[in-house]
Amino acid sequence: MPTKTQTLDELIDKFDEYLRFEFNASEDTIKAYAIDLVQFRNFLKKCTTLNKKLSTASDQHLEANQQLVLSNITKDSIRDFLAD
Repeated sequence: MPTKTQTLDELIDKFDEYLRFEFNASEDTIKAYAIDLVQFRNFLKKCTTLNKKLSTASDQHLEANQQLVLSNITKDSIRDFLAD
């Protein structure tokens, strides 16, 4: 079970391991999920960088150590990504 302080990169790695070893997914499936999750991570980082440049107080996904953490990702973040 993911904790709220795990980084998104850590969770992507764990999901990759799950697909590979527990679910026995094909390499194509693993690669497709990895691409989607990396695109989502990059979207969140881009939004956070843009928000900092604009000096807004909206969604800040990064912790002080510049890592994306699960607790900072909202439904709105996911909706924005899917609409992009």
